[in-house]
Amino acid sequence: MEKECGTDIALVYAPSKEKIAWLFSLPSLGGYLKRQGFSVEVIDAPFLDMGVTETIEEIRRLNPMVIGLSIPMTLVVYESVEFLKVMRKSFPDTPIICGGIHPTLVPEDTVLHCDAVVVGEGELTTEEILNRIKEGRDFHDVAGICYLGEHGKPAFTSPRTPAASLDELGPPDWSLIPFKKWAEVVSLPLDNKFTMPINSSRGCPFNCAFCANERLTGRRVRFRAVDAVVDEMERAVREYGVDRFFFQDEVFTIDADRVERFCDELDKRGLDVKWNCQTRADCIKEETVARLKRSGCTRIGFGLESADPEILRIMRKQLDLDKVRETVRACKKHGVFVSLSLLVGVPGETPESIRRSLEFLKECTPDVVTCFEFMPYPAIELTDVALEQGGIKYINWTEMRSSRTSWDPPYLAPGLEGVPIPLIVNAIHYRLNVASPARFARMVKMTGLPVALYLAMKWFRSTIRLRRRGVRL
Repeated sequence: MEKECGTDIALVYAPSKEKIAWLFSLPSLGGYLKRQGFSVEVIDAPFLDMGVTETIEEIRRLNPMVIGLSIPMTLVVYESVEFLKVMRKSFPDTPIICGGIHPTLVPEDTVLHCDAVVVGEGELTTEEILNRIKEGRDFHDVAGICYLGEHGKPAFTSPRTPAASLDELGPPDWSLIPFKKWAEVVSLPLDNKFTMPINSSRGCPFNCAFCANERLTGRRVRFRAVDAVVDEMERAVREYGVDRFFFQDEVFTIDADRVERFCDELDKRGLDVKWNCQTRADCIKEETVARLKRSGCTRIGFGLESADPEILRIMRKQLDLDKVRETVRACKKHGVFVSLSLLVGVPGETPESIRRSLEFLKECTPDVVTCFEFMPYPAIELTDVALEQGGIKYINWTEMRSSRTSWDPPYLAPGLEGVPIPLIVNAIHYRLNVASPARFARMVKMTGLPVALYLAMKWFRSTIRLRRRGVRL
């Protein structure tokens, strides 16, 4: 007897203590499927503060034909895999598919507990799977999936060709998530107010050794039409009262002519919004900085990663440091808030290489610096280098959860032996972001006084602990 279902597909983020902002996966996939005529419900369990039992009960209430679980990043893979096991037991007769960045890179982590893993871009593949199930047909030959084949081993179908145009996929449907609650939590340093995530492209043409883009996008960049991007901004202003946007494009200014057309369209429509973006320091000229500023751009983020030539070589980050200086000066000249990011603890890192980066930043004087610690994530070249050189303590992706990595990082570069990376990261943040009255005042403006005080004390304590170990940065 055929099962009678409620909604066609329930799309789920697994219960987790990590409320990860700016996720596009389910609003994008759900919006596309709705436009193809499917009924879609999204359960954003973290932002709804739903536990495992509540989430299972909500799925049961929706009675979906198919359940789709998104695992957007390795940070939440532990909770997601555990929840996937619970769903498999709770809904043994309901097809469960899994997708996202982590399952694309390591499908073996999830394929044991679901009917198919969507590898790569999810919209077209999921649409075909739903159509097959509605027609009562098998879907295990659909392009772009991994499933359990003979003898319980992962089997792959032919790769899915990505959509030729992002406009074919359409914009995210933010009505599918608990937007009001989401907006109460999500903010970026634009006057410490809610900032709406938006994408105008997918992909990056560069080949940095710390990034999985080669596997995810093949270093191909696809763009949305400028009109479609500004249409989405107008809808957000009209429907949600949004007046701040964060472009998550990996290299927003990679096409200078397109950036000019975008700014022209914003000016033509007279949208009273502020926005920020991220790009590479060698992919923007001063005249583009000035143009962005005139059209409402208040902040640009750049990935420096390191100012040590040897570390840049290991990272395969082909970046001219003189160009970074020039770009930072241009941003400050035109009143654009500029942030630089560091990636600390990569293979080859030493206290000396970190000090070189800090001296460069002291000279360069960006408005703020964001420091990240290197993690040996799947499908990146630096993980292979770390495996060869030593320093990895554990490599099980399902153990890559913040509660453990905060006190037991999975990797320590041989050149940093005995120097905890979390202390280094905190000490860098202290020195570069709150150590002077002017920088502390800026941090207060960005985060509010209570958060700024908490961060300053946390970072200062780490600095003292680091010095007790004989390390001065």
